[in-house]
Amino acid sequence: PEIIALPKTGSFCVALTHRSNLLTCFFPSVIRFLTDWLKTMTPFKDWLEETNEKIAKHKKSFTKAESRKYRLDFLKRVTKRVDEFSSVCGECYQYKGEITNLLNNLEGLIQLSPMAIKDYRNKIKKIVGHLRKKHKLIPAGTYTAIGNGAGVALGTSLGAAMDNIGAGVGIGAGIGFAIGAALEAKAKKDGKII
Repeated sequence: PEIIALPKTGSFCVALTHRSNLLTCFFPSVIRFLTDWLKTMTPFKDWLEETNEKIAKHKKSFTKAESRKYRLDFLKRVTKRVDEFSSVCGECYQYKGEITNLLNNLEGLIQLSPMAIKDYRNKIKKIVGHLRKKHKLIPAGTYTAIGNGAGVALGTSLGAAMDNIGAGVGIGAGIGFAIGAALEAKAKKDGKII
């Protein structure tokens, strides 16, 4: 583009050439308006920053038990992941609105029925289910829990074979925990943990 000053008019023109010649004139009053408007604009806060501020506000106003009950730390991690994928995934983009609604209505949930709380948790589960299925993410502790369960089951059968179920369960739980922790560390390294 070329900026051209028009003689004796005080106007400025921007000549744009792309497939056709187009001449657009900006008068000094328009330029002044745009400059003043840009000066008054406040910096744009992104959705993730605003959401994290809402979560922090709720954590301050809730007791520790309420924060755990509403899984605010987990919701913060889910929010971060939804934001990361929202530019390439339409469902994640829609979930941003759902998370915003959840946080806006969270104050009222305390006075509402257990069904409203259950609905709140189901919405979070739905979002996490999408993150698991579509983006192959897992909540923290998943592999450790699976490893422990499988280890205890294996240890029970090993203990029955050794005629010492207690020792078998202990050995199995230890092996299961070690395998689960290793898988968890690998998933964290690969960025697959919510």
